[in-house]
Amino acid sequence: YTRNNRDQTLIEICVTRVTSCIKETGTLDKYCGTLVSLLESCLHHNLMPLGHLRDDDPPHAKIASDIIACIVLVSFPVQSDKENYGNKSVMELFLPVAVQFLHKGNREISRHMARYLSLAALHHAALLKPHVHTIMDSIMSGNYPLCRILTNLYEVCPEPLEGHTTALVSLLPHAEQVEKNSLFALFEQIAVRRPEALKTCVPQLLSYLCPNTAPQSDPGCMCVDILQLIVCLSRTRVTLVLEHSVTVKRASRQPHASPQAVALVATVLTQLGYTGRERAQEALNFVLESLSTADRSTHAALMREATS
Repeated sequence: YTRNNRDQTLIEICVTRVTSCIKETGTLDKYCGTLVSLLESCLHHNLMPLGHLRDDDPPHAKIASDIIACIVLVSFPVQSDKENYGNKSVMELFLPVAVQFLHKGNREISRHMARYLSLAALHHAALLKPHVHTIMDSIMSGNYPLCRILTNLYEVCPEPLEGHTTALVSLLPHAEQVEKNSLFALFEQIAVRRPEALKTCVPQLLSYLCPNTAPQSDPGCMCVDILQLIVCLSRTRVTLVLEHSVTVKRASRQPHASPQAVALVATVLTQLGYTGRERAQEALNFVLESLSTADRSTHAALMREATS
């Protein structure tokens, strides 16, 4: 079969007809077990592409892609009046097999799985709990779009993710913006629930702050996101930030620092100010110095910090 183009074409037509019928008749519940069994059988074959196009995929990879797309698109329709997205019984059968495709060497399938699993995590995060390590391994292997499901996973199984904070922070310079947003959202969740898990990450995070010579429009700038996380940490466990006040203040230097960054630095220093008189004076001095050069939009935030 793997060498016979005619047989491959015939089977692909059959799979397409069957999945189309299931979509049109709404009978996924009835045939899901059989579809998942066929999908699982594909795991026993080579799925690594021979080139860069879909036509270069081995025949079993094409079958797997069609079945996965069918199950997900029927379970999570783009437009639907139904409130109960993603039949749980279907996901219970599908997800344990689907996550295994993350490590079969087919980047295209892995990329699509990241999008599909984000839908599953939104509605059935608890079903992914047994597969957190598989998902984390795939992320660390370069499948960064999977970062989008981490905030949902954290709500049902926080401990495994808290153990990977250092590795996840190291992904920030390599991730796309939407993935960075997901990672920072996860870090803020951790900062609220268990801030100690981020203790060793604070110096690493601060090392990603831009130098003051960088342009404000630098597309890779993460300064505001980092400072927002440091603000969160300073409120939940101020001791984690105390020794880094000098580095935090550098993030307010012109010409790179935005008005929002200056206001965030003031907030961090204010939180540190609650720990002692000298720290409080340092925060007040910073606010007063910043007021002279701040624009109108930042004045209110700085005054609020000064009076707090």
